[in-house]
Formats: sequence, structure tokens, C-alpha cells
Amino acid sequence: MAEPTTCYEFRLEKLDKDYKTWAALFKASLQEKLPCGAIGDPAPNATTDPADHTEWVIKDQRAYARLMLSVELHHLPTVQACNSAKEAWDALEEMFTAQNNARRRQLGQELAKLKLKPGESLMAYSGRTKKLQAAMIAAGHPIDNNTAVLHFLMGLGPEHGMEKKILTSMSTELRWTSTLATLYPVEEAAAEATTAS
Repeated sequence: MAEPTTCYEFRLEKLDKDYKTWAALFKASLQEKLPCGAIGDPAPNATTDPADHTEWVIKDQRAYARLMLSVELHHLPTVQACNSAKEAWDALEEMFTAQNNARRRQLGQELAKLKLKPGESLMAYSGRTKKLQAAMIAAGHPIDNNTAVLHFLMGLGPEHGMEKKILTSMSTELRWTSTLATLYPVEEAAAEATTAS
């Protein structure tokens, strides 16, 4: 009786939204299966080099089939409209680049309009700012903590004027913990004043 074989092949998740991660993992999986790099290699001339051209076509079709099986169903029409693995690869990259650019623009506008809402706590407002920062990183437009804190401060009202001036005049990089620690007393004083009245 034959011994059972164990397969340790890496299972690639189908492309849905995170194109950059998927593209890197897909290329690695192709290099493992098709060592000569099926995507991106130019096709040899069919008349001068028929054997190499036939080999290239086989590799291309394998890569194309693997690519089709590696995308979610709603991306399939984009891939099916292509004639080769390289063409499908380029079409997916173009589609996701356009989507990312639109997303970056939208997030940039949100960051520019960021403001503390009436009745919103500093904790909730800072959470909203951090969530926006994470979304920008995911869209390929990262902003550092110092920049995120500066936008956060710009969205505060005049009741935090003195604290904003102190924090922005410091020569050190702004951090969430020290910024919020400076601002909380103002929020607590305002809450006490409201309760007293």
C-alpha cells in the first residue's frame, strides 16, 4: 500500500481588496510553481524560435489560469477580458491603482475637514482620528503620529486654544498620550461647569 503524501502548498487568499499584499504573495506562488517567471517575460518570436514560443504559451496559460482562480468572482470579468497573464495582471493593477487614488483623495479630504463634533468626547474624537490614520495607511498614503496629532489639534475648538498653542510650540514630536493628558483637564473642567450650572 502506498504511503499518503503530504502537501505543504501555501494557500493564497483570493484577491478582494488588499491588492498590494495579494500581488506580492501571488508573484511568490508563481515563482514557486513556474520558476521562469510567467508574468512579465516577453513572448519569444514564434517563427524564429517555435519551441521557446510554445513553452512560453504553456507557462502563460498556466499563470493566466492560476490568476483567474486567485481572484474573487466580482474581479473575474476584468481578468476574462484579457488574452494573457501579463495583460490580466496589468488590468488588475490599473483597476486597483485607480481605486486607491480615489480612496486617498477621499481620506485626505476627511483629514482636512476633521473637527471635534458638538458633545463628542476627546477620547471618541482621538479614536476617530486614529481610525482615519489607519485607513490612510491601508490606502498607501501613510501619515505619521505627529501629523495625525496636528490634524487632531486643528479640529479642536477655541476652549482648547491655550493647550493647542503650548503643544504645537514644543520642539519635540507630538504623541497621543502626552497630548491627551494635556487636554483632558479642560474637558473635565467644562463637564464640571456644565454640571454645576
